[in-house]
Amino acid sequence: MRGIELPLNQTQKIRLQRALELLDSLSSGTNSNASVTVADSIPVNQEDGVLKGHGTTELEGEVVATVCGVIERVNKLVYVRTLRARYKPEVGDIIVGRVLEVAPKRWRLEINFSQDAVLMLSSMNLPDGIQRRRTAVDELNMRTIFEENDVICAEVRDFMRDGSLQLQARSQKYGKLERGQMLTISPYLVKRRKQHFHHLEQYNIDLILGCNGFIWVGEHVETKDNNMVEDDPIKPIKPQIPIGLEEQEETYTPLETRQNICKIANAIRVLSTFGFSITVDVIQEVVDLGNSKGVDIHEMLGAEFCVLVAEREAERRSRNIRYPTHSHSRSGKKIQPAAPPCSTAHWRFPAIGTDARFFVYAVSMKIIGCNCIPKSSILIAHHEISSLTFCNPLKTTTSALLISNHQHKRPNFITKLQCSVASRPYSSNSTNSSTSKSDSVRMNRKQGGSSSIYSRTSLLEMKNERIANRARVYDFLKGIGIEPDELDGLELPVTVDVMKERVDFLHTLGLTIEDINNYPLVLGCSVKKNMIPVLDYLGKLGVKRSTLTDFLQRYPQVLHASVVVDLAPVVKYLEGMDIKPNDIPRVLEKYPEVLGYKLEGTMSTSVAYLVGIGVARREIGSVLTRYPEILGMRVGRVIKPFVDYLESLGIPTLAIARLIETRPHILGFGLEHKVKPNVKLLKQFSVREGSISSVIAQYPEIIGLDLESRLSKQQTFLNSIIDFTQEDFGKIIEKMPQIVSLSNPAVIKHVDFLKTCGFSLDQVKKMVVGCPQLLALNMDIMKLNFDYFESKMGRELDELVEFPAFFTYGLESTIKPRHRVVAKKGLKCSLAWLLNCSNAKFEERMNYDTIDMEEMGDDSGFDMNSLMEPRNDGSDSEFDEDSDEEYL
Repeated sequence: MRGIELPLNQTQKIRLQRALELLDSLSSGTNSNASVTVADSIPVNQEDGVLKGHGTTELEGEVVATVCGVIERVNKLVYVRTLRARYKPEVGDIIVGRVLEVAPKRWRLEINFSQDAVLMLSSMNLPDGIQRRRTAVDELNMRTIFEENDVICAEVRDFMRDGSLQLQARSQKYGKLERGQMLTISPYLVKRRKQHFHHLEQYNIDLILGCNGFIWVGEHVETKDNNMVEDDPIKPIKPQIPIGLEEQEETYTPLETRQNICKIANAIRVLSTFGFSITVDVIQEVVDLGNSKGVDIHEMLGAEFCVLVAEREAERRSRNIRYPTHSHSRSGKKIQPAAPPCSTAHWRFPAIGTDARFFVYAVSMKIIGCNCIPKSSILIAHHEISSLTFCNPLKTTTSALLISNHQHKRPNFITKLQCSVASRPYSSNSTNSSTSKSDSVRMNRKQGGSSSIYSRTSLLEMKNERIANRARVYDFLKGIGIEPDELDGLELPVTVDVMKERVDFLHTLGLTIEDINNYPLVLGCSVKKNMIPVLDYLGKLGVKRSTLTDFLQRYPQVLHASVVVDLAPVVKYLEGMDIKPNDIPRVLEKYPEVLGYKLEGTMSTSVAYLVGIGVARREIGSVLTRYPEILGMRVGRVIKPFVDYLESLGIPTLAIARLIETRPHILGFGLEHKVKPNVKLLKQFSVREGSISSVIAQYPEIIGLDLESRLSKQQTFLNSIIDFTQEDFGKIIEKMPQIVSLSNPAVIKHVDFLKTCGFSLDQVKKMVVGCPQLLALNMDIMKLNFDYFESKMGRELDELVEFPAFFTYGLESTIKPRHRVVAKKGLKCSLAWLLNCSNAKFEERMNYDTIDMEEMGDDSGFDMNSLMEPRNDGSDSEFDEDSDEEYL
């Protein structure tokens, strides 16, 4: 062990020298070859082909250490594990850090590592404790959780690609640390153990030993276990009463607690100075040593107390090494004697005086006598000094502790000072009361009892009881057919009765055991805190009770949502899309998943794209009301590829926009699984490629039907009664694609009517091919038109065979008026020349001296331009739903 110089009197020098020599002798006797310093030789057998690792080099044929540390051997590899290495994190480490920056969706922390760590908002347990997705509101309120310079505790979750750490704080035991101080020591002094959280009950102190060398000592704070949470009854809201000054002072840290914080912190500083391992047992022994010797808080950093700590450690190690015994556990098994908490690797080091870091904790109270602090407060100062001098302001002479490594004494020289003041008002107590309390603490300490809260039998029983309760809850769920495999880590009721009440409530909503198994996380929703507020809000919006079961089966995640943060903004957004308030419940019933989408994401982009291709802005509300699934469609994956494909078939973009306005559900037809295969089928059934666009424009639902079975059945049926060819069937589809949805009785009824009118089967076939609408017209209208044709017009049946579209014109509006005009003038014309034109064109023809034969052609094909005309009928949400069977 290297020399440590202390400016103390002759007696103290002799005592400290004896203690250090004893520690050195104990170290060399037990571990002579384990630890090395710089330039020490490492014994190896060169004939074995030794591999020289980190911290070693070859000098004059010998393997020499280049760093101070412990020799490690792995097969032929020899390396030196350094004692004062930088913190090397591992997944699962408990660390203490300080917030440096509040960035978008994350906090950046200093953790005594080569890089800063990151704590994501999604990895943070929210203050309200409700399990839900993080929203934009949570991101805006990040500073209310942590802000710059806050000290927090977290757990190492994972390593990121750039080498930095990702932290998590998913439990109430993690989070912000207040009412205490943070110490910085070398990370190697804190060993990884099962427990890094300690509650020193006799001092009312929380102690967190961070694996990164940051140690927190603060007032004890009660935390709630997140594993088992029972539904709290709804409590009435009490009016807020102004808090008086006396009540306000009670919320501050008591003076005795702050004194205990100073004692424990100074004990850690002394142990860190000598390089001893920092454990809760060693810390308590140092504090008890100070109490037994009557050492004040500020005197714990003095030379005399440091000598006492060194002597106590030497005595303890000597006793453990000279008298190794076997102890017995409660079960009767022998246990090997524990190794000394501070081995050679912990204290064989260069003196710390060259670059020491520590915190000085000073409190303005009579026991210290520091009257320089203007008001009641806690001063936390962070020093980086070359040599340390601790002065006692109560004495005229200076008792100093100077630790340096090959340096001259430089008392009272401070190179750098960083300090921060955090106000902590407190109520003053007399010295006698504090002394009596400390005496009672020492008496309790002597009587026995561990300092760690986790080693107490009663708390272990409580933990075991929670585990047993969770097991009983699992057994209950398995008994009713629910698999609880996905519920590990989820908050559940603490008793079976509460879980049974929750399951019964879900049954009253119509959810079955199968529904719960499909989404078992619904069992983590509190009836009073989650379910009832959400259901009340949906009821106020107008969601029907009869549709609630289907609503929850489709989107059970709504029970986890917050009404204010999640649901209300979505409803407000829908109203901003011109959806009428009366139609909001209808939209939610048809597409409850809309409540889970982000406002600035998929919903806004899909609406913007539709407006961009020509969908009228005033029609958006009607479109979304009829088919709200559009709000969940991604533009790049669903909507745009669908529009582009229809354009490739020959349908103009504006015509597609009009089709979406009238039939928005066509966007839900799967492009790869439905639309493209159906277009291919139409071509197989003799529909010309150039007519595909006309077929889709007339009957958009045809690309979303189960077309293969319908086409085959309809073709077989028509062939059986009229004897159509393959080409005839293709022409019928081109002129009236709705033929695929006609029912067989309707077709037979219309064919029989034409036969009763005197048409032969070949004439009926020709008429149906020329005008397939004959198979779908209203039978009464057809009878009236035929009666007028036969009784008043006096024409031959062959004219109806040549122009079967005669049955499609209105008798009173078109046929009668035009026939009277032609008969009055004595003109002889065909039915096509008489009817197949507009009213303006007919008046123009009446001025002709002769009939133009070129104008007698059949112009009954579908006009795509008529589809692109702007709509003037005005949209309303009260409409009749479109049906695939509208022609049945």
